[in-house]
Amino acid sequence: MYLRLTKEFYGGTDFFNYGYWLPGTRSAGAASCNLMEELLALIPHKHGSILDVACGLGATTHHLKKYYEETRTVGVNISPTQIETCRAKFPKCKFLVMDSVHLALKDQSFDAVICVEAAFHFKTREKFLREAHRVLRPGGYLVISDIAYETWIEVSSPALFIENHINSTNDYRSLLERSGFTRIVVRDVLQETWIRYASHLIQFLRGKLAHGEIKVVDFNKAMFNLRRYLIPGIKGYLIAAGQKP
Repeated sequence: MYLRLTKEFYGGTDFFNYGYWLPGTRSAGAASCNLMEELLALIPHKHGSILDVACGLGATTHHLKKYYEETRTVGVNISPTQIETCRAKFPKCKFLVMDSVHLALKDQSFDAVICVEAAFHFKTREKFLREAHRVLRPGGYLVISDIAYETWIEVSSPALFIENHINSTNDYRSLLERSGFTRIVVRDVLQETWIRYASHLIQFLRGKLAHGEIKVVDFNKAMFNLRRYLIPGIKGYLIAAGQKP
């Protein structure tokens, strides 16, 4: 997240996700804002307090100020370094170092929970969903973007867990139901997210190579990882929401 090229790719926004690429979207930063809007559109009434789980460098939390008071917005992340960055940049919001599957937060303390592109890292996703349900007030909403991976990459990657494997949108719907949510929405938007992101990233890296801003060996390594692991390894990108009764 702190690499110069990463910051340049996202236009200095500090976002770090695949984004949601509409026909007119030209940058990763704009695509990340689009993704936030797609998720927030699933919350019918935006009021009260919101919890941003796995908040990264704070760009997602900061985006929430369009709809929520900053003083009622909380971001949590397992990385102390990232949380310190968030606190320095966005002092009106509250940021806490916290494991997403063990939220040290009171029951029924938030009106909404958002988690952008992170739950596939949690051990496990289902534990997090149950925690999100616990901290929501009755009538509150969870909105989430998540990635479905092929089994072989979940087994081989140290950042993924086979316990999180899902086969379909129906699997994800069932997971939300088991965690206590109702009024569930699940959409697979792979084309608008990962596919278009990957195409844009390849163009960006080719431009940097052509201008001598990255080495051939680094370009080839990035292309190898994309073509060997990520492009065949990601089978779905899900946007989902559920309400706590």
